[in-house]
Amino acid sequence: MKFIDITGNKYNMLTVLGVSHRKNKKIYWNVRCDCGTEKTVEGAHIKSGKLLSCGCKNHLPKHSMTKTKLFSIWVGMRRRCCNPNTERYGCYGGRGITVCDEWNNKKDGSINFIEWALSNGYKEGLTIERIDVNGNYEPSNCTWATRQEQNRNKRDMAFVEHDGELQLLSDIARSTEISESAIRGRYRAGLRGEELTTDEKYKARGEKHGRAKLKEHEVIEIKERLNNGETYQDIADRFGISKGYVCRIKTGRRWAHIA
Repeated sequence: MKFIDITGNKYNMLTVLGVSHRKNKKIYWNVRCDCGTEKTVEGAHIKSGKLLSCGCKNHLPKHSMTKTKLFSIWVGMRRRCCNPNTERYGCYGGRGITVCDEWNNKKDGSINFIEWALSNGYKEGLTIERIDVNGNYEPSNCTWATRQEQNRNKRDMAFVEHDGELQLLSDIARSTEISESAIRGRYRAGLRGEELTTDEKYKARGEKHGRAKLKEHEVIEIKERLNNGETYQDIADRFGISKGYVCRIKTGRRWAHIA
C-alpha cells in the first residue's frame, strides 16, 4: 500500500505532527490535541474519525456508541466487577477486582474506554484481557487478545483448595515455587489438594527447568530495567517474551528465587 503522508492534517481536535514509528505493518503518528496534549496513535484510528481528542473532550453520540462491540465489552467488564447479582461476579468483583475510575464513571467512562481501546490495538474479534490476572481493569494492566489466546490463559483462573483456602493455580505455583505448567498439568490430570505440590520432580526452578524461557542473567537484567522504569512492552520486545510474562517476573510469579 502506498504511503500517504498526513503530517499537518487535522482530524477533529487532533493535529498530526509526523510519523512516530512503524510496527506490524502499521504506522503510528505523533499528534497534538487542541488542549496541548501530545500522544501517539495508530494512523487508521486517526483517519477513521473515531478519535475526537486526546481524551480531554469526548462527545461521541450515545446512540452510535451503544450499538458497538466495544460498548458491550465495557458493559460486561463493569457488570463482572460491580454487580453482585452477576453470575461471574465471584471471580472478579468478589475477589476485589475493580474497574478504574477513568473507565467506571457513568458520565464518560464508556467514551474513555472506547478511545483507549482504539488507540491501543483493538480490532474486531479481540477481547480485553488483564496482564496481571490479580490486577484491576485499568489502562496499564489491560491488553487485547484473540478468543483462543484468552481461553488458553484462563486455565490459570481455576480455583482449588490448598492449605485450607481457595487459591488460583498461579498463586499456588508462586507460593510453592513449582512451575505453573506443572501445576496446571497435574490439575488437568485430576490431582487436587496436596497432590498438586508433593511430587519432587515438579519442583525444578529457573534454568534447571527444561522449558525455561530465559537465563538467570537475563532475569536479573529485566528486573533492573523494571526498577529503572522501562515499560513492559519494551522489555518484552527486547527479550522475545510476552508482556504478561514480564508482569509475572515483576510480581514474583516467575523467577521469584532471583533477587
